[in-house]
Amino acid sequence: NGVEPGNILTEAIELHRGEAFIKNMEDSIPLGRLGSPRDVANAFLFLASDDASYITGTTIVVDGGQLLPEGSDFRLVPP
Repeated sequence: NGVEPGNILTEAIELHRGEAFIKNMEDSIPLGRLGSPRDVANAFLFLASDDASYITGTTIVVDGGQLLPEGSDFRLVPP
């Protein structure tokens, strides 16, 4: 099993890319934000837990929906 992180907001991204880059990336993500290191860690913790004991050969994509097909109505679904 594995975890495939999308765009994650880290100190390096904030320092080297700037606000305009971050805003542009957020606009391309259906959940409207970059992921956090905690989001990625939680996926790993889930896979290491007993709750995932019957999951094999899976990669969890942690990207806020960025890899959804273009034209998806995902943003139209209420939270």
